[in-house]
Amino acid sequence: MVILFSVFGVFCLGLRFYQHLVMTDQSTGFIQTQYSDSWVGMEIAVAVMLLAIVLLGRLGDKFPAKPIERSKSLGIASLGMAAASIFLTGQQIVMLSADFAELKSQMMQLAFQQYGGMLVKQLIYILLAVLFTIFMLIYGVNLLNGGTMPRGLCVVPVLFTGYRLAMIFLDYFGLVRTVDINIEIITLLFCMVFWHFFSKYNAQVKFDSSVKWLFGLGLSTALLCFINALPVYYLTISSMLGAAVQVRNLSPNLYFELITGVYILIFLANAYSKTRFENRQPAERIENESVSQTPQN
Repeated sequence: MVILFSVFGVFCLGLRFYQHLVMTDQSTGFIQTQYSDSWVGMEIAVAVMLLAIVLLGRLGDKFPAKPIERSKSLGIASLGMAAASIFLTGQQIVMLSADFAELKSQMMQLAFQQYGGMLVKQLIYILLAVLFTIFMLIYGVNLLNGGTMPRGLCVVPVLFTGYRLAMIFLDYFGLVRTVDINIEIITLLFCMVFWHFFSKYNAQVKFDSSVKWLFGLGLSTALLCFINALPVYYLTISSMLGAAVQVRNLSPNLYFELITGVYILIFLANAYSKTRFENRQPAERIENESVSQTPQN
């Protein structure tokens, strides 16, 4: 699976760079007309690869026996995710402060009608980001020192990612979305599903079923995070060096998704490095165990 992930990753990143540099109209961000059919074929190819990774990851015969109890690398990575979430929260607070400043410069009633809904959305976002930070802090400390995760907090990553996805839908509802926005939506959708099984994994709710989805789904989600973020950072650096390319704003969401992709890989490396023999044919497993326990003459 690791080799497959690496091959698919290089191929998909190559397609993404080609899309950005050749197929995209630099003035609008949309695919040029002459490349429309090719882009559809590329989308289908990437979708098939992602689906293959998800299904092949589920078809393995060895899965974790229980959630990770101690891991220095994953504990540090979790604290890193908490730090990234703090930065993301800070960015939203800055935006919220700017909106409040806008409110003060206008008549309150008119300002509330114009900005009230946006302010409420940002406040909810900040609340969920703070809860996500708390979750990652507790998770990281528990992994470093040992401890159990409160079940009630395990659902926070799902809620936070789902809300981020809902905000993008609301912002672009009824509008023609660029390729970058569509990829970001798909990435957040995969992230939400991954965090769903991650939460069930840590809460030990339907544990055996959850771990069978986590590996392949995690690899696909990490790949999408890299596909979404890495080309944008590359183009930004190229633009700084004088290349004539279109550059998206480096929003906090992009760096957060890049860090999320790295975090998922670290989690999978830890979760699947300590596995139990989980053969899907119980009778064969029992026979093998009985043979291994038979006294030798």
